[in-house]
Amino acid sequence: MDSFPPAGVLRWTGTNFEVTDGVYWYLLTEPKFGSVTDIDGNVYLTAYIGSREWMLENLRTTRFKDGTQIQLSSSSLDWGLALSSYCWLNNDPNTNLPYGKLYNGYTATNSHGLCPAGWQVPFYGDWAGLALDLGGQDFCGGKLKETGNLHWQSNNAEATNESGFTALAAGLRSGNGDFVNQKLIAYWWASNGSGQDVYYSNLYHYNGRLDINLADKLNGLSIRCVRN
Repeated sequence: MDSFPPAGVLRWTGTNFEVTDGVYWYLLTEPKFGSVTDIDGNVYLTAYIGSREWMLENLRTTRFKDGTQIQLSSSSLDWGLALSSYCWLNNDPNTNLPYGKLYNGYTATNSHGLCPAGWQVPFYGDWAGLALDLGGQDFCGGKLKETGNLHWQSNNAEATNESGFTALAAGLRSGNGDFVNQKLIAYWWASNGSGQDVYYSNLYHYNGRLDINLADKLNGLSIRCVRN
């Protein structure tokens, strides 16, 4: 006997939301996808999640939006300097797709502006608002995480990617230059904080929560942009 999902269940197909009557699936909404291009020519898929338009991919630019170059800091010595820097995950350029680059907090908060014109590195309130739009910090994480185990450890708890955000667990680069938590935790900078510390958001492999905390600017995290 066939097994049918309960009526009213939603699913994300990768391009659309669908709802079922228990037998057939129906298109619930027309997709609201767009795109934006950074100064390096990288094109990112975007979509409205709640009331804001977000990038659905991690940032990959090597320059600020005014053309100023960001320093590539591969060595641990260079990474520990208090200046705007980026690197690839594990210093491997082949990780640029799909993980994007890791940027330190000096880059995320730099007045040159990191995101394309009309876009910004999210503030603390943007991350909190995203969580609220998706049901609150305790419940929104699964709706943001990519499903499956290609970029997450096997117990990728509550992952549905209903929002299309497609969060990947790139981990981070610590202030001493070590790469940690790949496939375990996804991290993204905010653009505000207190002194040497900047807000960031993160998702875990083992639950569906989104946390917002502070971290030292020397750390390297992913970045998503949100439309102004």
